[in-house]
Amino acid sequence: IYTLSLHDALPILAASLLLTLILALVIIPERRARIRALWDTKRALESALEAKRTFLANMSHEIRTPMNGVLGFTELLLADDLSPEQRKRAEMIDSSGRAMMRLLNDILDFSKIEAGQMRIAREPFDLAHAIEACVKLVSPAATRKALSLDVDISSELPKIIISDGLRLRQIVL
Repeated sequence: IYTLSLHDALPILAASLLLTLILALVIIPERRARIRALWDTKRALESALEAKRTFLANMSHEIRTPMNGVLGFTELLLADDLSPEQRKRAEMIDSSGRAMMRLLNDILDFSKIEAGQMRIAREPFDLAHAIEACVKLVSPAATRKALSLDVDISSELPKIIISDGLRLRQIVL
């Protein structure tokens, strides 16, 4: 057993007391300040994300409403008797409007994914019909570019499948 004299123990006690004071007066408050700053930053980021979600939701409505009007009136216009040049221009308006709606939907889907709110539907739909509808939608653009667009759907493909028809359409288009 080793015994320390008071004379030998004083420097050790002084060093221990000094270390305790440094921890209490400098390091711990500094660490608390850093932790507080991190929490403040986290709250600010959460607030910014919520503001972004709100903005996207509001802009979605504000853009979709007039765009649906443009698409609806374009459909009416295309149903009329138009000259070839007028038809071509109306089809371009329709194509551009649909592209704008797809872009808007993609942006909104991205924000839903980011927020963890994306839901994949499980509902029955006709896969062949969905694919044919997608091809029909892009056929005018392919024709304008002198491209041939052919679809060959296997007879072995089930008529009705359970999946998310909207997401499939987004992937195909």
